[in-house]
Amino acid sequence: MKDILCILLFSLVAMSIALADTIIMKSGMKIEGEIQTITADSVTIKTTSGIVTIAAVDIATIETAKTEPPPRDINDAAIPKSIKMVGYGCLGGVVGGSVAGLVGVWTEGYGDPYVAGTVIFGAIIAGVLMGVAIGSK
Repeated sequence: MKDILCILLFSLVAMSIALADTIIMKSGMKIEGEIQTITADSVTIKTTSGIVTIAAVDIATIETAKTEPPPRDINDAAIPKSIKMVGYGCLGGVVGGSVAGLVGVWTEGYGDPYVAGTVIFGAIIAGVLMGVAIGSK
């Protein structure tokens, strides 16, 4: 039982060392840990000692052990205006289409739920298409 526990503990330690990210400073110092965020000005890394923020100008290279990129700060300015407008068009189309479909069902008094669902769904699709067309201009 002790052997299995020792092997398990050793493999966990080896795995945590193998998955560490490394920041190599311009001074030659290495900092190992898990990179939390990367911005244009700094890198935040979680080490065994705690969370450390390092200025980007002091970093020579970054070696990541992860296959996925570390999370980056996304601000509103990073999203192109055309994508925002299409998104707003879709949102407006869904809301407008839903309201139009429900009003159509309510005023026409469709008794069959399949017909009512088709009218609402059709209004939503038409609203989204119009919203995308208007939003992309």
